[in-house]
Amino acid sequence: MPTFQEQGRFLALEVLKLRRRPARLLVVQGQNPAQGLLTGALTETLVTPPPASTPAAGARPRPETLKPLDTKAQVVTISFAQALEPEGLVNFGRNKPDLVILALDLTEALALAPRLADGGYGNIPLWGAASLGFREAGAAFTRLNLNLSLGLPAVNLADQANPAVRDFTRQYISAYQTHPTWIAALAFDSLNLAIKAASSGEDAQGLLDFLAGNSHHSLGAYDLDPDGGVLPPLARMPVTPANLGYLP
Repeated sequence: MPTFQEQGRFLALEVLKLRRRPARLLVVQGQNPAQGLLTGALTETLVTPPPASTPAAGARPRPETLKPLDTKAQVVTISFAQALEPEGLVNFGRNKPDLVILALDLTEALALAPRLADGGYGNIPLWGAASLGFREAGAAFTRLNLNLSLGLPAVNLADQANPAVRDFTRQYISAYQTHPTWIAALAFDSLNLAIKAASSGEDAQGLLDFLAGNSHHSLGAYDLDPDGGVLPPLARMPVTPANLGYLP
């Protein structure tokens, strides 16, 4: 499980990677003092993202250093208690936020969900902390027509521009009637990576090297190439209860 600071930094970097960055960002901070560490790391990284590291030999080139969030963007942090108040979610005049980050535990998120639904947040992306990365949270938000997306370490469900991510999300909703969580996507990624490695024809050491060099970059990292790639053609495992069991 990533630390609270790691979660905050990762979520901030996902915000900065968006093609259309939010002009109005709302952060709801839970009562656990540790959630303040997440919020602090999030806001700090939005202002001062880390420089791009030098890639290791043979690794994929990394993107250029991300630019900070526009200084004109409005970033408002409210407490869980404030969010439950009648007007607690109205923080941008007549406009609702473009993105909401919920630094909450499961109990707090489930208590806030009806307020979000009643407040007209159905079309607004909601990103959650790791404590919301289980299907119980996703199912509860889905029942209220809320879009809870988890953008946390190992997988990137926030990148809906990625066809593989969109396909996974569509199949998961069809199979489980709820939005996928980062744990579900991580399990799916792991299975497909194992299938790809086992199909490579490598010896035991070659499989270890393959797994070490391709561990969980994103849902799109393990697409299998049927047109002359290094590995033999193999269909990507579909997201169904029969194939995967009930993912978290």
